[in-house]
Amino acid sequence: NTSRISGNIFVRYSPSADNYYIEGGVTHIGTRDYYSDRSGVKGVLGAFNRVDALVGYKFEDFNLTLGVLNVLDKEYWRSSRMPGASRSFTARLNYKF
Repeated sequence: NTSRISGNIFVRYSPSADNYYIEGGVTHIGTRDYYSDRSGVKGVLGAFNRVDALVGYKFEDFNLTLGVLNVLDKEYWRSSRMPGASRSFTARLNYKF
């Protein structure tokens, strides 16, 4: 279940005068071979690209981020037994000590 080719690239835009930022990126996982534990059958999982996007705001010691994961709602398999997550939304609040 390990790809020979994988990677991701994310770009963040954060104007210096403002406290907000936007970020977007793509994760790529290449084709992967797998073997069934029970039957010993070999299979191949297809490659996929997943697009994610985030918007955030920084104030004092807090950071609020809202994100959309799998923006294009791509169907994919994380492993031979686990499908990838469909489009989902996240909210995160961080505090810096």
